[in-house]
Amino acid sequence: MGRLAGLGWFTQHGEVAATQSLAVLLEEPALRDALMQRIGELAGTDLGTVRWFHAEVVHDDLARPDLEGWDDRGQPLVVVEAKFGASLTPSQIQAYLTHQLTKLDPGTRGALIVLVPTYRRAEAEAVLSTVGVEGDGTMAVSPSVSTSILTWDDLLSVWEGAIPKLPTNDRDVIRCDLWQFRGLCDTMVGLDVPPLSTVATGEGPWQEREDELKRLVDQASARLYSGSKLPPIGTERWPEFEYYRRYLPEKRLGGGQCSLGVAGGLEGTPFWFRYHQGTPNFRIFRDRIRASRFSGAARGDGGHVWLPLRVSPDRSGATIVGELIEEIEAIRAVAEGPELPGDPNWRR
Repeated sequence: MGRLAGLGWFTQHGEVAATQSLAVLLEEPALRDALMQRIGELAGTDLGTVRWFHAEVVHDDLARPDLEGWDDRGQPLVVVEAKFGASLTPSQIQAYLTHQLTKLDPGTRGALIVLVPTYRRAEAEAVLSTVGVEGDGTMAVSPSVSTSILTWDDLLSVWEGAIPKLPTNDRDVIRCDLWQFRGLCDTMVGLDVPPLSTVATGEGPWQEREDELKRLVDQASARLYSGSKLPPIGTERWPEFEYYRRYLPEKRLGGGQCSLGVAGGLEGTPFWFRYHQGTPNFRIFRDRIRASRFSGAARGDGGHVWLPLRVSPDRSGATIVGELIEEIEAIRAVAEGPELPGDPNWRR
């Protein structure tokens, strides 16, 4: 699995491989029954009538949950959304819940499970707290579908506990399968960035997470370039800090030469956005920032404009990348637009 982790395919499609592996393992009746018993305990309902699991069933709205567990009438009694590092959003889970409710017969109970690494439990709980059924203008808990969280460690513990119930001749084979599956899960966790905790607020030992901080900068930059080739990285040495940075693409002609990077040791956050003083229209951008809500946190080292990018200490990789991009877009919306009609100072 360590060698697989180095392949570009695996870094992009590892979660698909995990989902398909999960579906194959659930073909074993003892593993399926053990998991349904555990999920039934979480959901407070009997799921013993689940007969088959199907991976990535496409819904009418093109939503595609990772797994659906059907009874012999084709009802999705169980929906599982499995995550390692990919984004988890309320709209995604709400779409699955709404679809599941429409497919269950009146009086039939089901379960929607979010399967995540242990360090993403709090994030998953926050997402599940926002989904449900509409009632009196608010979202209420669904009476027929229970939502719960299961961690990958919990899942593996349930399955390892089921091995003694297998036929003697099958135990070694299934034990080997689970050993390999655990290796896949460990590899996927290693590709993600767990929550930064106090490092996100500039208070923790950022040096211990430096490689992960740089990886987040690279991932956010790649998202902003939308598949185009990234420019080379650079490291600048300043009196108070080092700045590992990547330049970001222009939003339009005359847009700023700006960068995203890690400046460990500065107060408040390790992530910083900068407009270089040599960029076209720098004075316009600087003056707009000074007149905005961003002015209080700005720095002027080297004559440039530096702005902190704050991220949640209890969120992981993909969510942090999304937060960085959202803050960068907000800053650039203020600094770089709109171009004032007839502004003689605007340089194209």
